[in-house]
Amino acid sequence: MSVAILQSYHLPQSKHIFNHDIMNCTAEGVIGNYLYSGRALGITEPWDIIQLHENLEPLWQDITAHYQRIGLSHTEDVIWYLNLKHLGAHIGFQPSVFYYGPDECQYWGDFEWLNTVEYINSKNNFMQLANELGIDVPMTLCFDSKQDLAIDTLKNINYPCYLKAAISVSGVGIYRCENKTELFENLRHFTTNTPIQIQEEVKTETFLNLQYKVVGNEAVR
Repeated sequence: MSVAILQSYHLPQSKHIFNHDIMNCTAEGVIGNYLYSGRALGITEPWDIIQLHENLEPLWQDITAHYQRIGLSHTEDVIWYLNLKHLGAHIGFQPSVFYYGPDECQYWGDFEWLNTVEYINSKNNFMQLANELGIDVPMTLCFDSKQDLAIDTLKNINYPCYLKAAISVSGVGIYRCENKTELFENLRHFTTNTPIQIQEEVKTETFLNLQYKVVGNEAVR
């Protein structure tokens, strides 16, 4: 569904080139991630451009027939090639990417955007920002490396807890620890200088997942 329809107000009709390939930032061994770029089709508008993996091209008629049947508009301007050089090669089109990292910045050159993403991609930075803004978050201990864990600190941890790499993707580098023994065992998965955090378990069956897109100077759900 168009984000403009979803929000029930008019948004500027800016044009984007979508490349939501994740292979330059995904964890190894996750099956099917090379086709992830296709997920972005549903958030495109007819005036946009999208880059898709070439293996999806034989399925294009089936995909568009499904979208037409459910009434979801989308672009039909497809580049069957995921090379990031296209992000800066189309005048008047802003990039829409899954992750704006150094590779993407090489072809678009927005270093302020890059620095913002790199900062907030760290779970430790995210928790610090949440505390500064007064946002209620699970009790979380952040460390620049596992060497910074003091024995006295570990005495105050409530189990079960989650041991996490501060920077990770696809759930890789996250370990549930029932007790202190499991916590110490899972610490072995991290190199000495890897930033980590220990977070209390939230006992719930309901989880909140919020996603936003930036339109002008606004964040739109």
